[in-house]
Amino acid sequence: MTVRIGRLSFSFDYYTVCALSLCAVLFPSRFLPAAVCIAVHESGHIAAIFHYGCDHLSVKIKYLCIDITDPLAHTRPYLSQAVIALSGPVFNLIFYLVLSNAELFYTNETIRILKIVNISLAIFNLLPMIGTDGGEFLQSVLYKISERNFGSLHKSMPVIMYTLTVLFLLPAAAAGFLVLLRSPYNFTLLASVMILFFNFISNTLR
Repeated sequence: MTVRIGRLSFSFDYYTVCALSLCAVLFPSRFLPAAVCIAVHESGHIAAIFHYGCDHLSVKIKYLCIDITDPLAHTRPYLSQAVIALSGPVFNLIFYLVLSNAELFYTNETIRILKIVNISLAIFNLLPMIGTDGGEFLQSVLYKISERNFGSLHKSMPVIMYTLTVLFLLPAAAAGFLVLLRSPYNFTLLASVMILFFNFISNTLR
């Protein structure tokens, strides 16, 4: 199923639509804030990509993962790719600051939840792992450095990223289990870690 809005095309598979609908019905108090924060996050990437001259983007939502297809990605300078990678967490941080200011005048449980989800999403995506914005940013920066000074760094990039992913993924998984044990049904962190884990395995097996 594909929906086109302006210069954006959104593609969904029916399994994802069913899963999202089920989550919205079963966990409305958690699903809706998470959906808003994820939309803010992805809007940051989309805005940055359009800023660098893209005419049309395809956004695929499959297996609860969001894939933005940038047709010019392979032709962009590394620093532009780094800015695009950081734009998602930056939008979350800006939204967090807006919510913090709003909370000075109006205290609400919804605002508090949105703040927590926003800052958590920003921090989690800044971790330098395969599949996160922090990982994409680090790769772009290291490729830029290797382009000028250390050609051998380019060849060792997969080893660097796999090592960092393992170092950060294991503590994140442990934290996810701890949160789940202390707060029943709060499986957001653990689910995020599992998605990254399967992404890590798929990249390893390629």
